Amino acid sequence: MLEQVVVVMNKMKQISLFLVAFLITACDNPNKQVVHNNVITLLTDSISVPTYEIIGDTLPLDALWPTDIAIVDSFLLIGQHKDDKLIHIYSKNSLLKLGSFIEKGGGPYDVNLWNGFNQYWVENNEAKLLIQSYPQYVATLNLNKTLNQQEVVFDEKFNFSNDSAKAIFLRSNVVYKVKDNFLMSRSTDRIKGTTDYNLSFQWFDYEKDEIKNIVYSTDQAIYPFPFLYAPGGMCYNVNQGKICFAFRYINAFALFDIDKGSSIQLIPNNDITDLKEYVNEQKDAVFFQDVASSNKFVYLATYHGIKQNETEKEGVTIEVYDWNGNHISKIRLKEPIYYIAVDSEDEYLYTVVSDGGIKKYKLPKM
Repeated sequence: MLEQVVVVMNKMKQISLFLVAFLITACDNPNKQVVHNNVITLLTDSISVPTYEIIGDTLPLDALWPTDIAIVDSFLLIGQHKDDKLIHIYSKNSLLKLGSFIEKGGGPYDVNLWNGFNQYWVENNEAKLLIQSYPQYVATLNLNKTLNQQEVVFDEKFNFSNDSAKAIFLRSNVVYKVKDNFLMSRSTDRIKGTTDYNLSFQWFDYEKDEIKNIVYSTDQAIYPFPFLYAPGGMCYNVNQGKICFAFRYINAFALFDIDKGSSIQLIPNNDITDLKEYVNEQKDAVFFQDVASSNKFVYLATYHGIKQNETEKEGVTIEVYDWNGNHISKIRLKEPIYYIAVDSEDEYLYTVVSDGGIKKYKLPKM
């Protein structure tokens, strides 16, 4: 159990378009920096890093085909969109099922439309999870109190009831609670007439019911096809104050500093010179599948540009970076995966594999 330490590792999955963002302190290759819209783009050279191949053990859980997975403190969280109850909580160590909570519906403790485990953390020895229910509310679920009482316990709840707040809420794909404000992505597929599919974040003041600021989170070329901006995963670490976002169809990821409102986009292996030509040549190529993080590292699961119809046959590589954008290692898995999670100590990696099961892997020391 972590004591008096706030730890947050969030990830976004299954979101209609893409959200994003990126930053960090600076990186190498100063001659290859392009800065625009407060976003620094870096073309990074290939470097030699340790490569590991690890084999996982299938966990004997009664959860098949999870639609999300997360590790928060001593709990393993499994999301099941098709079940009557969306969140299943297990002991991380014993794998004992501790309870299932949050029903689908329109009640005060139900979820109408849920988009997964986006924000979760440990604070004052209690594990917490931000629940985002469209179009009703955002709430902080106290996992410890919920398990002790075997009923849903919210520490706080924010209703988006008036028309202006609800409209802003509905135009976002993901919402983070940062101090006393909300950081909301702007979903361009819900903004009429837009031709720029770069996503941005907006700071929303709940008490004043107003948008305080809008920050661009990517600065990619403008294309008429929204799918090119699809996410390959996003995760948030509150101790770092940074978010990592990866593209699914472009070999690029980024790090976003929330306080500074600035981003760094990293193009691995100096892979892109003319992005438009690159995308045209890489049709149907799949890169990043999911992203997870700890306080020290970012874990990016990538298929390295294989064709979409081949991802079910190929294993995946986990590219490990630190929060300063330094490449640390590569971890090779033999099986294709859908989602990944990592514990806060960088001891174990968890995956939802392509047959719908869940595997646990011992991570190498890095």
